[in-house]
Amino acid sequence: MSDNKAKPETKYLFSHEDDSKLVGNAFLNVGKTLFGDKAFYYNSNVFNGMLEKFNENVAEVNVYPYDTDVLSPKEGGKTLFSDGMVQLILRGKKNLPQSKKNMPDNLAHHEMSHVLCHLSSKDEKVIKHDNFEKQNYMGEILETKRVDNKDSYCSYGLMYNETMMDIIAAIGINNYAPNLSITNNMTTDQLLTKPINANSHISAYDKFNAITRMSIAAFSNVTDPNFSYQDVINKGGSIFLTETQMGDGQKYPINDFLYGIAFDPMHIEREYDKYMGKGEHKKNLEALDKYFENNIRNNKSITPEQMKAQMMALSCFFNVRMEDYENTGRITREDRLHAVSNYNKTFNSILDEFDIQWTEEDQKLLVEGVKWQITENAKIKEQNNQLNR
Repeated sequence: MSDNKAKPETKYLFSHEDDSKLVGNAFLNVGKTLFGDKAFYYNSNVFNGMLEKFNENVAEVNVYPYDTDVLSPKEGGKTLFSDGMVQLILRGKKNLPQSKKNMPDNLAHHEMSHVLCHLSSKDEKVIKHDNFEKQNYMGEILETKRVDNKDSYCSYGLMYNETMMDIIAAIGINNYAPNLSITNNMTTDQLLTKPINANSHISAYDKFNAITRMSIAAFSNVTDPNFSYQDVINKGGSIFLTETQMGDGQKYPINDFLYGIAFDPMHIEREYDKYMGKGEHKKNLEALDKYFENNIRNNKSITPEQMKAQMMALSCFFNVRMEDYENTGRITREDRLHAVSNYNKTFNSILDEFDIQWTEEDQKLLVEGVKWQITENAKIKEQNNQLNR
């Protein structure tokens, strides 16, 4: 007898003849978005590798009639994780109102983004001490604590995760299936910098994606004033994996946030905490997640006051980071001015979007905050140097 076990196969439940195509298109288009059109095409090594991972890790894909009561009226779909396996629940084509004809595809692309980002994440664990560990988990960060031989779990990053899945879904559809677009075929650069112009909401999460767009701008490593994310895609590349060589001779992702959200959420945390202080990323995201869940539950958007607070924090991070980049030779002074100009395009767009007044006092607070953080970082660096001597 052979000891070889049969490879696991995903079980599919369809309620309409077009549901198989719905799932297949979402897999292909989201894969192209994450890995690039040149790398992710039918029967390519990247395609086959991801398909194998999908079959090994996704137990079921259940596509119900569009009006199913398996999902609540507010749910477009679900990606569940249990016992190490994923279950995908989608709204399909059966009983689909004509006015919603493109919604199943858009919702399927959102949920498929969850699945493929999860399957693509670096399997990385950081053990702080014997009873504490942290790892990437379903596009978020999971902390596990062992107390009295019992594990307790805490995850954070929900708001970023959900809003980015909307954006990834829209990028995939607008570039690879434009006939299904519900965002008026906005370009990739528009989707990353401006409010989603949907003729029908992708989901309730677009009420919060301004924070995500502001974060994308803050984590950019691009200094070229003529750079276009759309150009990267048009050339068959991936905006999540493409790298740029900087002044120190090293290569970095063109955007640390985009790379991190798709492949390594802990990368975003390391980068933020490097400049804003240990534990600051977690503290901010836990507060944001709570605010996000409460507001989504009550169908409310983020307020201008909360948006302004996030813009202040992210602008502080951006400016402290740019100071370090210039001091360490990653960028020149001219590069920095271009980077600031690129950042301000998103910053000013969001000020207009929320009708926020950025006063002289706000700018003074930002400048003081940046100076304080730079001084604090220098103190910590000196303390670490002394410990290592």
